[in-house]
Amino acid sequence: MQNQERLLTVDTTNTKVELLFAITEALLGVSEQSIRGKLRDKDIALARNIIGYIITVELGVTVKDTGKLINRDHATICYYTRNFDGNYKYYPDFRDQYTLVSETFWSNCLVAERYDIDLQVMSLQNLIDKLEERKRSLIKIH
Repeated sequence: MQNQERLLTVDTTNTKVELLFAITEALLGVSEQSIRGKLRDKDIALARNIIGYIITVELGVTVKDTGKLINRDHATICYYTRNFDGNYKYYPDFRDQYTLVSETFWSNCLVAERYDIDLQVMSLQNLIDKLEERKRSLIKIH
């Protein structure tokens, strides 16, 4: 049996959500467990609001699925997205923390995506090389 290599497809949404939780914990000191939990402390609620907004609006996940990711109902996620502009404009803590998390998240995503693309290019080059080798061996046979 011939050994075949395949390109792997990865659900980048889950990977990005995991990265977002990690960045939020590192920058704001709020754990994923706290964000998914029931506590309503100011810092936790603020981080939860930011994550809910980024997942829904910037990553394009539905409000229902975003709610599942952070253990909230879809109405809460709608509330986060609907009130984002006012929070950003009038609430300096929200604006500063959102900007910090969002900029860090997207810069890390770009680095990760470049790395993923480099890996895919190397994988494709290996496949091309194997096809060229197979082609040469078939030409020799005929």
